[in-house]
This record gives sequence, C-alpha cells and structure tokens, in this order.
Amino acid sequence: MSSEENVEPGSRRAGSSNSFLPVLLLALILAAGGAYYFLQSDTTAPTPPQELPAPPRDVVLERGLVLYEKNCVSCHGAEGLGDGTAAYLLYPKPRDFSSGSFRITSRQRGLPGDDDMIRTLRYGMPGSSMPPWGHLPEEDLTALVRAIRHLATEGKVLQLMEPDEYGETISEKEAREIAHNFLKSGDRVQLPARPAAAGIDPELGQKVYMKFCAACHDEDGRGRKKRDLVDSDGYALYARDFTQGVFKGGSEPEDLAYRISAGIPGGPMPGAEMKPEELWSLVEHVRGMIKPGAQERVQQVRKVLSVKNVAGDLSPDPDSAVWKNAPATFLPLMPLWWRDDRVEGATFRAVHNGSQVAIYLSWKDASKNDQILHQSFFGDGAGIQFTESPDPPLFAMGTKDAQVNIWYWRAVRERELKDGPTSLKTAHPWMPDKKEDAYPGTPEEATFSTGEGAGNPISAPKHKSAFDDLNAAGFGTLTAQGAPGQNVRGVARRDSDGWHVVFVRDLKSADNGDVKLEAGKTVQMALAIWDGAAGDRNGQKSVTIWHQLSLE
Repeated sequence: MSSEENVEPGSRRAGSSNSFLPVLLLALILAAGGAYYFLQSDTTAPTPPQELPAPPRDVVLERGLVLYEKNCVSCHGAEGLGDGTAAYLLYPKPRDFSSGSFRITSRQRGLPGDDDMIRTLRYGMPGSSMPPWGHLPEEDLTALVRAIRHLATEGKVLQLMEPDEYGETISEKEAREIAHNFLKSGDRVQLPARPAAAGIDPELGQKVYMKFCAACHDEDGRGRKKRDLVDSDGYALYARDFTQGVFKGGSEPEDLAYRISAGIPGGPMPGAEMKPEELWSLVEHVRGMIKPGAQERVQQVRKVLSVKNVAGDLSPDPDSAVWKNAPATFLPLMPLWWRDDRVEGATFRAVHNGSQVAIYLSWKDASKNDQILHQSFFGDGAGIQFTESPDPPLFAMGTKDAQVNIWYWRAVRERELKDGPTSLKTAHPWMPDKKEDAYPGTPEEATFSTGEGAGNPISAPKHKSAFDDLNAAGFGTLTAQGAPGQNVRGVARRDSDGWHVVFVRDLKSADNGDVKLEAGKTVQMALAIWDGAAGDRNGQKSVTIWHQLSLE
C-alpha cells in the first residue's frame, strides 16, 4: 500500500495547495522576467563590437621619411644602415644610424640630442661628403631628425632580434626596450663659463695642447705623423689638420669646447675633463692654428649666382675682356672620397647676351694631367650640372624622376685635339706602334673597341670637341646626347696656377635633354672637378651642392 493512502483526503488537498502557491508565484515571476528579456531581445538590435580607434598619424615622421627618401637614401641606405648605392664612393663612410655612433654631439653618453642633429643637418660636415641642408625650413629639419631616430631604432631592433651564436633570440618587446635605452641621448655636457680675454693664458693653452693633443695632431697641428689611427669601423684616418680649418662640428669656441669635452664618438678622439682655464686656453690655442678664412673656404653654403647681361658677341676665350667685369664667386668643393690635399674650390663667372650664355670656371691645380698613358693615369676634368626643378634631386647625377643636364670638359680631349691621340709607343715603348700589330682584330671592328663600335661618342677615336653635352637620371645612367644635341663648346687654358675653362651654349635649344635657359629665369646648378693626379675618375671627384643660377 502506498503512503499516499494513509493521508486523509482533506488534509492532502490543503497541503498540496499551500506548497504549490509559492512555486506558482515564482514561476510567474520568472516567466514575466523571461518574457521581458525575450521582448527586449526582439525589439533591440545587438550592439556591434566596438572597433579600436586607429593610432594617430605621425605626420612629422611621414614627412621626414619622404625627405629622407629624396635627399639621404643614396648615401645612408633605405634602412639607414649606411649602405646606399653611393656609399662605396664615399669616405668617411655614411653613418649607420643603428650603430648609435654619431660624430657631433654635446651630450655625455655620446649620442646627440635633437639640437645636435639639426645643427649637423643645417651645416653639413666639412671634411666629409655630408652636405648642408640649411636651405630646408626648420620643420623639415625636425622631420628629418624624427626619421633618422626612427630608422636608428628599427635597425637596432632588427639586429637585436637576430639569433646569437647559440641560436637564442629575444622578443621584439625586449629588443625595443634595449634599443630605446641604447639610443637615448644623455644629459648635455655642461661647459664652464668662458672667461674674459684676460683670463685666457696662451702659455697654458700650449702646455695643455702638448700634453693631450700633440701625440695625434702633431706639434704644428697638421696631424700627419700618427699613422695608426682608425675609426670604429676599422677605417684608417689621420687626426684633424687644424691649419686647414676643416672642422666637422664648426670652429667657433663653443664648438671646439664641446668636441674636447664630449669627444667624437666612433673615432679615436676621446672626451676630456679639464679645469675651465685649461679648456678655454686650449680652445684659443687650437683656433690660433687655423689659417684666416679657412673655414669659410670649406663650408658649403647655397648661393644665388647672377649671370650678367652684356652687349656684343661672347668669346669663349678665358682671356676675353668680357670676364674683367663679370662677378666672380668662389664655390667650395668637397671630395666625395675626402683628402686634405685637394682642389679646394672653383671660381665661377657667367655672362649672357640674350642669345648665348657663357660660364667661366677656374681652379688651382698643381699638376697638369692630360694624358692617359696607362691604366693608372687619369685626366683632369670639369662638369656643370643643371636642373630646372625648384626642388632639385640629390646633387649626384639626378634621379629616375628628375633627369639632369651635364656639360663636361676633359683635359685629355683638349690635348688630343691639338697633338693627336697618344700612340702606343709613347704609352708603352716596348709595344708595337700600331694598334693592329698589338691587338688581334681590326680597329674598326666592334669586337676590338665595343664603345666605338656601338657609336658611343665618348669612345670615338677622334673628337671634334673637348666638350660633351650629357644627361643622367641616377647612378650609372650617364648618357651622351646624339650628334645633333652636342651644342656645348668652349675653350680651355692652363697656366702656372691651374685650369681656366669657358663653356658656351646658345640660350635656346630644341633638344629635350638640354636645360632651358632664358633671361629672367632661375635654374639650379652644381659643379664637379676631377683631379687626375689624385686618381679622380667617374664617381670619384669633388663636387659642390646645388646653387641657384639667375639670368639677368
């Protein structure tokens, strides 16, 4: 018998009703809540997932990278590692930003502050191929600094994340933390107050110089005796020749005080702590070694060069009277492979008469190099590069988007036009006098002389002129214009001081590769000089930055 049968019928119904009511109320409440949720779910669309806001654009960095691509990548490389396409032509070598080794600094840890980097960009680095970018506005220089710091960090991070000798690696987060600390500038070196002139002791300056500096820079400041100096990359170098006034960080007293106190990172020049009277007396002693005007003769500064309008015919002769009243401007040159024994610069003059333009270049050159007797002989030469772009490309041979026009003169051609080509017997007395007896084949065959066989005017055995009209759109693209486009002519003279060369061309030219010149117009112009005695050829040369050529 079940237990239910022992319960009285009346009591069972009452008990069942009392226990059911709370359950029913709870069910109604839950049902109402569920209905409310159900109704709400039906009538309200689900909230879409929130997208994270895009990080703010670093427009300064973007601008800096654009400027870097245009002006710096050829030397420093796309990633700032000092491996640009022109790097092999340059010495000192372009900086590898990821190394953290920057030559000019006023900071204790050796790494430059933004102000140091802006100053280097503005004035360049005399004694190297680093030109000044002082023509750029301040905001562009600031953007370039941002780009350089970005490339330095990214390059360092990639290096740190490479497996070590045991195959171990670190995370990107760790690499970035290390790179940040490694590339962070230190505090500024605090220079002591410079005393008045009466507080400068010449004898003390000489004494300090002999103690700390003469071992590398020599007693006379020439720095030629010490021959075992190298930079951090192992490249040999001489100590700075103070007499030439070539100071990468400037020659003002404060500039030299920072170099002495902070040293030159990446080179053998250490920083030194001195008493105030020792430091400033040494600074004045070094400044006393500089030849007057030396720094001005090496500092690259963009100039506006006026082309005077004159009456009458233009003579290409350097001795013509037309040049007596033409304004003369000295333009410093910088060897791409730096050397102290160099052509310092060229004197520039230019005139036009409304139909023709003439440019006169003169420069000091101790040796006349106009014969190529064998492979180790190189000739003197000069080039004038033009672009009509108001925002010109890098001054080295243009770019694929910005072709340049080049007028080119060669001393070897000048001599051959007068005396004929150098014979094999002159160059190599032990060889036959005729080419056909010395080499297999016939001289007229393309296999014998490929450049000549291809019709390259530069390779022609006989030339009508020592001047060429050329075009270039980047490294390795130098091309001679065809015969109809060879419309640059001139005259060259040599005296005891050096070369005097006049280039002449009609103002109007129908050739698409020629720079368009006309009165009232301004174009950009840069110079190149080749010193054969120094082994200059092709990309090894001395150059100027862009200058503005304004025709009256």
